[in-house]
Amino acid sequence: MLIIQYSRGSIPQNTIQRHHLTKTYTPTTTGLHTLDIYNYRNLTQTTLRNFIDNVTLAPTSPNFSIDPNNASASSAGTNTLSIDVGAAHANESYIILGAEGPTPNFSLDGVLIHLAYDNIFQYTLDNKNTAMFVNTYGTLDANGTAEATFKTFGPLPQWLGRSVTFCVLGLTAPGVRPITYATNPVILNFIP
Repeated sequence: MLIIQYSRGSIPQNTIQRHHLTKTYTPTTTGLHTLDIYNYRNLTQTTLRNFIDNVTLAPTSPNFSIDPNNASASSAGTNTLSIDVGAAHANESYIILGAEGPTPNFSLDGVLIHLAYDNIFQYTLDNKNTAMFVNTYGTLDANGTAEATFKTFGPLPQWLGRSVTFCVLGLTAPGVRPITYATNPVILNFIP
């Protein structure tokens, strides 16, 4: 059951008027969902018009994070890339790819990939599971999780002020398409 509480109509700013809208929602997929509410406000001198429109409930994007989200351009370091796409994807294959930016992104097998197809993209593809990109291609565990690392091995002054965006792609089987999902992008910034 989805219950949304909202203010409606033209009301004085210091008055609280609440109405309840109750709607049953039947998801088309299992797992966690995200509620997006687009709230449009129209302010005048004496009133606040507060309307809620376009309420949607959609599956949560698979979770992907990087820690820390900065890398030193002047010394070696390690960043941990954590994947948690849920038990529904247990034992499935994945690959982590990177690019110098999330745009212009592209679609592959009907899935939006939040990466640019550039030289860095090809480099991360060609160098998966190397000393620099450890465990960036593999199989998720029974909980749908995995960890990888990105390692730098010394000064990279040419990267100062630049960034790399990473994204996880779910694979049907090891090295086999179609792509089943793409996670949110994470950005690694190169600092002094």
